[in-house]
Amino acid sequence: MPYNLLKGLIMFAATPKKFRPVLIGIATLACMATLVYITYGFGILPQLSHLEQEVAFHHCEQVQTLVGVELDALSALAKDYTSVDATQAETPPAELSWSHRLTQEMLHHHGLDEVVVLDKRGTLLFSRSNAQQRDHDTELYRAAFNLTQLSARSAISGLLHSEQGISLVATHTMSTDHPDHGDDTVILCRRLTPEVIADWSRRLHLDIDLTDLAQITHDDPQQFVTLIKQAQAPQLTINNTVIEAKTLLFDIGKTPIALIRVNVPRQAYMASHATSLAALFMISLLLSAITLVTAWVFSRRAQQPLSDLADQVRQRRQHHQPKPLSEHLVTAELTREINGLFDDLDECRQSQIHTQVRSDLLKQVVPCAIFTVDHRRVITSWNDRAEQLTGYRADEMIGNSCYRFALSPCLRQCGLFNQQIDKPVMGRECTIRHKNGTLLTISKNANLLRDNQGEVIGGIECFVDITHHKRDEQALQWEVSLNSRLASLSHAIVQQHADQHEIARQLLSHARNLTDSRHGFIAAINPGGSQLLWDYTSLFEEFCGNGSATIPAAAAGRGSLLHAVYNRKTGVYFNGLERLNVAHLAGGIQKPLRHFMAVPVDDGERIVGQVALANNDEGYSVRDLQAIEQLAELFAVYLAQKPTPAQTA
Repeated sequence: MPYNLLKGLIMFAATPKKFRPVLIGIATLACMATLVYITYGFGILPQLSHLEQEVAFHHCEQVQTLVGVELDALSALAKDYTSVDATQAETPPAELSWSHRLTQEMLHHHGLDEVVVLDKRGTLLFSRSNAQQRDHDTELYRAAFNLTQLSARSAISGLLHSEQGISLVATHTMSTDHPDHGDDTVILCRRLTPEVIADWSRRLHLDIDLTDLAQITHDDPQQFVTLIKQAQAPQLTINNTVIEAKTLLFDIGKTPIALIRVNVPRQAYMASHATSLAALFMISLLLSAITLVTAWVFSRRAQQPLSDLADQVRQRRQHHQPKPLSEHLVTAELTREINGLFDDLDECRQSQIHTQVRSDLLKQVVPCAIFTVDHRRVITSWNDRAEQLTGYRADEMIGNSCYRFALSPCLRQCGLFNQQIDKPVMGRECTIRHKNGTLLTISKNANLLRDNQGEVIGGIECFVDITHHKRDEQALQWEVSLNSRLASLSHAIVQQHADQHEIARQLLSHARNLTDSRHGFIAAINPGGSQLLWDYTSLFEEFCGNGSATIPAAAAGRGSLLHAVYNRKTGVYFNGLERLNVAHLAGGIQKPLRHFMAVPVDDGERIVGQVALANNDEGYSVRDLQAIEQLAELFAVYLAQKPTPAQTA
């Protein structure tokens, strides 16, 4: 290509001036036609294709949203039809009451296939189905009833699969003291029949197809495995006429049970594609004509010396011979300039080769991970030590952004190209991700690379892995902090100048600082099951009243986070409580409770109290539990010498 370009420039320079406007016009026309084609073919058409793909993804989301709306409506219907007026003096028998509420007209009006009522033991009390449904789907009822019993809520809704197909199911358990209906569970069922799918298609104006994964598993297990791997997120299959979007539907237990396919026609893209083919044909004809005209002009007007000079240039480039070009009377000046240009290029090439060899040698022998980037943060080199530390090969990293493995603080603020950070950067600690997903802590040095004019063209960084060193350092700091707090508490106990409340206050302060907890309390257990608070934070102020701070005893038959250590006889911790409704398990505390840990205070004969902590940043671990147990043991030694408030009472 460079040879052809050089030859064309030489011939253009030799063309008479009266022919140059014609050549310039032809070249301009060719460039404009090419620009139009490139813009249309690589700009508009890809955008249309991308838009069609986005529409396909949106239709998948519409179907999933419709399933959610149907389930919400079914759940609300179950709740409405299980409402019982507990103040009524006379109530008919259970079967007659449900028969009066759950009529055949109700099933038809709400599009239900079946409704079932079970008592708290799972015994069938009442059932009603539409005219087409004859056999009871016992498998479906039992699964829905068991899931309701296992759930912490009185109602659930979702998709379930049985031998009779896939169904939308909603359950609701009555929570009243009525003798006939107090523990009844109502199950509403709507089957995803072809008629229902066809109705969804009409409502959304889409071509929707539902495939039972159980049927795929039975017919072709290998295809089932492939579908599960590919359709975890919506997937697209694109051909010339339609885009097929596929996504999975999951049951209540988050198990995939069905595959939804949505077909989107590609009318706009196909019309544009036909237009682009026509445009390509016309541009090809135009370029062919331009090529013929240009060849004719050059063949008639080009001079032999210039052609010979171009041949010499080609020979030198092909054989890499440093022999100077022979001069001709007509092209002598041009030949001398080209010879000088070749000499400069040879010198630059030799210098570049030597520099690259020295640079590569330096990167290989230095016992640190070294890589370079250009001004766009794209990696341009990656040495062997970098491969060993990160697990990424050089061919995997060169050409990719350094953000592929760099995490903190690089994602937030790049220290290399930040003008507010002095260069070179020395000993900066960063976090990177190994190819296997492991997080590593490194110490790195970095500096900018500049060209001869002083402009920044990239950067170079070297780093070493200090992950084990940091872990050892953090473990040592933890042990020092724990021993310091144990010593401080021991000193306060030995001095015997402080009362129980002061020792409890110091213990809670040490425990909160050691685990980075925002809240906590220390309590003594009373014979009746209530707990007297020695010290506490604002999260537990709701238990303060009537001049005392007391946690009530747990209700009979119900668990409580605040009494868990007395039931389990050992330390416990719970993380991620913000995803659950735990207000009824925490004595009615309404403030947010994310993480909770409690350790019993055992004097050797019985549990006399507990040390409880709540709401640290990262959640509690076994190490936190063991550390607080040591503080609690020291507190138990102190209490063995003095009676607890409960014992005094």
